[in-house]
Amino acid sequence: MTSQGANCVAVGNQAGNISQGAGAIAIGFQAAIGTTTPQGANAIAIGYLASNLSQTAGSICLNASGVSTIANQVGCFIRPIRGVALGIGIGQVFYDTTTFELQYSTT
Repeated sequence: MTSQGANCVAVGNQAGNISQGAGAIAIGFQAAIGTTTPQGANAIAIGYLASNLSQTAGSICLNASGVSTIANQVGCFIRPIRGVALGIGIGQVFYDTTTFELQYSTT
C-alpha cells in the first residue's frame, strides 16, 4: 500500500501494507504488514500474522498458529511444529520421512 519494491508479491488484506523490499513475498491477512519496520528484501511471509511487525531481509516465516510470529533475524521460522515423545532429547528437531513432517522431541 505505502511502498513496494521491485518484483514483490502481496496477497491478502493488509499484506505487505507498510513497505516491502525488492523481491519480498507476503501472503495472508496482515502478513508482513510492517507495523514496526518494513519487510526486508527477498523475505517470505506466509500465513495470518506471519512476521506482522517486521521482517529481516532474506528470512522466511511460515505461520499457521493464529498468533504473531516474527522473523527478526535471517533464518526460517515455522509455527507450529508438533511436539512428539521421540526420546531423542527435549527440543531436538526431527524430520519424519514417512509423514514428511517436522517434529520436535518432548522427551
